[in-house]
Order: sequence, then C-alpha cells, then structure tokens
Amino acid sequence: MKSNNSRSIINIGLVISNILSIISDFLLQIEYHIGNIKIDDVNHYSLGINYEGWISIHKTSISILSILMIFHIISHRQFYNVIIKNRLLKKNRHILMLSFCFALAVITGLSPWLIEIYFGRNEACKIIIEIHDKIAIIYTSYLIHHIYIKMRKYKLKIDKMRI
Repeated sequence: MKSNNSRSIINIGLVISNILSIISDFLLQIEYHIGNIKIDDVNHYSLGINYEGWISIHKTSISILSILMIFHIISHRQFYNVIIKNRLLKKNRHILMLSFCFALAVITGLSPWLIEIYFGRNEACKIIIEIHDKIAIIYTSYLIHHIYIKMRKYKLKIDKMRI
C-alpha cells in the first residue's frame, strides 16, 4: 500500500468519487430538497436523470469514496500518529477538520438509510438529511482547499524535476 502507484490510484479514485458525490449531493439538494420537487415525482428529470437515478449515483459514489478513504487513511496512518503523538493538532487543523467533516458526513449520511430500513421514512430521516447536506457543504470547502494545497505541492515537485 505504500507504493506511489497505489497511492496515486487511490488519490485519483478519491478525486473522481468526491466529484461525483458532490455533484449528485448538490443536485439532490437544489432539485429535490430545496426546490420543493416531490421525491415521488418520477416525471421530474434533472440533466436527464430522475430522483432515483441521482440517489443511486450518490449512493454508489459515496460507497466507493468510503472504501477508498479507508485505504487512504491506512496509507497515511503514520502521518496521523505523528500529529497526535507530537501534538501538532493546531498546525494540521485543516486536515483534521477535513477528516472530522468526512466522518460526520458519513454518519449523517448512513443514519437515514438505517432509520428508513428499520422504521420507514419519517421526519427524523428528513432532519438528519438536512444536517448531512449542511455538513457536506462544509466538507466540500475543506476538500477544495485540501486539493488546492496538494496540487500546489505536486506542481512544485514537477517544477523541481524539470530543473
């Protein structure tokens, strides 16, 4: 898992699955939650896909994202251990907040599925989904910042290789 190739594949997979989950999440929020379109309206299509299609894209992309995140965290476990052991929490606040927001998004994303399976769709599901949507917005901003920082570092490495 420590090879650069496997890390690169995981990182590319994370970027693609994050993009798909963010696009589908925002589209679901705007078209179906905020837009007052009834979820049961099978005739309402957005970008050629109805609610069931978008929810399937979202669930598939976040399932892949979650699996890749496990491998990503495992490949960086030494980094997390150093942060905690050497009390570098303040210096690495951005990465810790990104990790925390991801964990909250997972918890608030899975909870409505479990509630719906065991108790049926109810008001608690809707409330948790709204919380999930807000956390996803915060997560997205931290993720964009994280990718920006990483891209700058990669660019500097490539520039040094050219010299």
